[in-house]
Amino acid sequence: MVRGKGFKFIRYEDGQQYLYNLKEDPGETRNLADDPKYLSNRKNLSAEMDKWLKRTGWPVV
Repeated sequence: MVRGKGFKFIRYEDGQQYLYNLKEDPGETRNLADDPKYLSNRKNLSAEMDKWLKRTGWPVV
């Protein structure tokens, strides 16, 4: 799980992805991961997660 610019991104080993706008949806009820409007947010946060996983040696994604 990573956060950035008001968003929270979660990606599981099975490929499931979740993206939440924490400002507009603090209860995290609307998954925006498949919404084309938020594609750049998802890609950026996914890249940040990949960097963190590589840096920390966490299990390979």
